[in-house]
Amino acid sequence: MKKVIAAVLILVVLTASGVALFLKSREGAKGAEDFIPAEAFLYISRKGIGNDWEKFKASRFWKEVTSSEEWGKIEPQLRELQRKLESKVGFALDGGSIRELFGKEVALALLPDERPGSIPRGLLLTRVGMKTKIQERLAKMQDRLSGEDKLSSESYKEVEITNLKAFSSDIELNYAFLGDWLVVGLGKNNSALKETIDIYRRESQESLANDDNFQDVRARLPKERAGLFYLKVKEALALYPEGTAGGMAKGKSPLKELNRRTRASLEMFKSLGGATWFDKGLKAKFCLLLNRDKIDENLREIYSWKPRKPESLKYIPQGTIIYASNNSLDDIGAYWRYLRETLKEQNPQIAEQMSGGVERLKTEWGLSLEDDIFSWMGNEFAYAVSEVNMEGIFPLPGYFIMIKVRDEKKARESLDKVENILEKISVEKGFPLKFGGEEYEKEKIRALQVPFLQPGYAFVNDFLVIGINTSTIKKVIDAEKGKEDSLLKDANFKRVKSIFREKSNSLCYLNVEKTLDTVQSLTGWVLSMQEMQLSRIKSRRAALESRKFKTPGEREKELKAYQMQLDKKERDVNNLRKNLKERVYPLLKILKVLKSLGVNVLTDKDGGTEQTFYLAVEE
Repeated sequence: MKKVIAAVLILVVLTASGVALFLKSREGAKGAEDFIPAEAFLYISRKGIGNDWEKFKASRFWKEVTSSEEWGKIEPQLRELQRKLESKVGFALDGGSIRELFGKEVALALLPDERPGSIPRGLLLTRVGMKTKIQERLAKMQDRLSGEDKLSSESYKEVEITNLKAFSSDIELNYAFLGDWLVVGLGKNNSALKETIDIYRRESQESLANDDNFQDVRARLPKERAGLFYLKVKEALALYPEGTAGGMAKGKSPLKELNRRTRASLEMFKSLGGATWFDKGLKAKFCLLLNRDKIDENLREIYSWKPRKPESLKYIPQGTIIYASNNSLDDIGAYWRYLRETLKEQNPQIAEQMSGGVERLKTEWGLSLEDDIFSWMGNEFAYAVSEVNMEGIFPLPGYFIMIKVRDEKKARESLDKVENILEKISVEKGFPLKFGGEEYEKEKIRALQVPFLQPGYAFVNDFLVIGINTSTIKKVIDAEKGKEDSLLKDANFKRVKSIFREKSNSLCYLNVEKTLDTVQSLTGWVLSMQEMQLSRIKSRRAALESRKFKTPGEREKELKAYQMQLDKKERDVNNLRKNLKERVYPLLKILKVLKSLGVNVLTDKDGGTEQTFYLAVEE
């Protein structure tokens, strides 16, 4: 019985969470946060599941899922699980039950127990569809449990509470109806449920909705939202006092140090919040409120950097797979110091090796990071992958980075130093390499002559562009000159463009559709390589047939060895073909409904960070 009830609760939560990813809803006049006690340190809610479930089932994504061969294998198992649950609890946990239980709103909250270090108390609130039907279903479950001496009830302020000792003598499940709300409590006792009743009856004003910290987070999130997430970091950390971490930090000092560093990094956050909604795709916004007095001095400076317009965006070629930019690098030296100190604390050995390498660059080659690199770098750094070239001997991504330049003369002098250093090192290693130059659209490109590659760089207006090959750099120049369209005119970029602020601290874009196409091309390339190897083995095996051997035994031994190799390779190739055809390609087809992903990051002067995500889907 314990396992059955646990399975029901887990399935309920997972079903509600999964559906929440795709559905759209409107805010009601009051939400579950108006009845949840203010001491809750974790709160997750979702509205409108019942109204939008049918819309989700009508989507192309769901149609692709249910028409796949894998779904044909999974569906009978799900139906069997539903049948077993119905036989145990008295009613089927199907789509109709989900809509009745969670049709309007569902919320989950965790509250600290009165006893420090104890398991937190839980609350599940759901605004049910038809209360009478829910009562009938609960009555059926009670009838099945009544003979097990695990049910009891009590009246609290004219509200009937039903208690169920579901898991052990230490933990009980209890529930009550408050208007059209079904409230389920889980813990040592029903104190969390009673606190909720007090708030509902307006005998207490200490609801989560009235909590200052919660209000601060909620004010940063859109009002038109379907899902809401909230976490009080300090209260969550209090569940595991320093030095315990649930036993993880006991024993060896490295684990203790890991626990200490993890807590230190988390303690700089006061609270986290998030919201989800649907508008031609899934949108989500997260905000992190900071404890500024807990932040490292270098990190505090980084968080204070002002948002700016991403100037590199207009140079990014149309059709680019991924693009990311940090637009507010006010002081790259401060950022470097923060990374160096963080690494020194987390991994002293690697930090020491890195410091040694930096020092050798300065003493042996005369290249100083601060004087020769950071001194000319501006406030923007971006990277991108324009495409993956499948025509060479191996797939080659068109990777490049862009660095804003504030002193081009100094930057050129520094790069001359780098060229000389690389050429000298290549001579010392026995593989002498040389830099060469070419002019393209009146822009000078310097490139290192490497087999199969031509990594190089060029100055394009105020940016230094460093690419894995010169063809990638030329694409950037074409976009800058207007010979080719930039990412701004890309159809999939336009789908998510609305979340990108005019000014931001950083942003990221992923062309999901083109990524999936690239994955399919890469898997095809892998299969072709395997088939090529199989063909070579067959050719060598055939050549053995006409080859002369000293003895029949030697011939038989060689043929047997090659046949074993051939059989293994044929099995590997056939298995790969089968997996691609039956699993990988059908999955990619399902995911093709996803078009693009955009992420915008904005830091405000009060020490809060907002991250907005937009996953656009096929309309």
